[in-house]
Amino acid sequence: MPGRTNGLASLLSCVAAVLLVLAGSAAYVSGTVLDADDFADRATAALEDDAVRKELASVVTDELVLRADPDLVGARPIIEGALAELIGGSAFQSVHRAAIRDVYRAFIDRDQDSVTLTLADIGTLVRGAVQALAPQVAEKIPPDADARVKDIELPPAVTTALRVAHDLRALALALTILALVLAGAALWIAPNRRLVVMRFGIALAVTAALAVIALNFTRGVVLAQISETPVRDAAAGVWRAFLGDLGRGLLIAA
Repeated sequence: MPGRTNGLASLLSCVAAVLLVLAGSAAYVSGTVLDADDFADRATAALEDDAVRKELASVVTDELVLRADPDLVGARPIIEGALAELIGGSAFQSVHRAAIRDVYRAFIDRDQDSVTLTLADIGTLVRGAVQALAPQVAEKIPPDADARVKDIELPPAVTTALRVAHDLRALALALTILALVLAGAALWIAPNRRLVVMRFGIALAVTAALAVIALNFTRGVVLAQISETPVRDAAAGVWRAFLGDLGRGLLIAA
């Protein structure tokens, strides 16, 4: 009889461990998506990634600099390098954060699948970055010019996940409560509580490890849908900014 009771207690503790990992992951995702400021901060933190800066610099070069003087296409690498430095600065990041909030509202609040990221009034910043390289071109860029990353379209799985995240906060709370109840019940009925605690720890580590594998697999699937290498590298940087902390937390638990 004690053996059966230990077995039941171990089963309850293992289920509790699984639910706890799921609850933590759900809480992380919902917290990241539900808070517009946190969402914008993480998107702005993605600018620390070289690939993200290079891709955004390429867009700004096309939208503002080459549009002002197409003959500068030969100097594109130099111009993009200067703009990449600008993008890493606090002034640009402030503009970027405001633009991301608009994108957030379009994806989450207005339920759009494709939006335009508008970097409003960055003409003055770009003029300053281009001034030393091509003063005459810098004068052609209006101070109140906008740069637009047109038709941002996330894979359907990602947009669905972003919207479902609004429902994850309640799910995370429910899973946490259920996990605590099951863990408490396991300890209550277990003749050998030390064994149950040990098995709970093992189950927690295994579940966290499996969650890391699932997270990496999902990352691979999402990035595989992006054909252009620079854009794919930038998307990988954005993924790290949003889900890197979750992956690291799961690794610690494992």
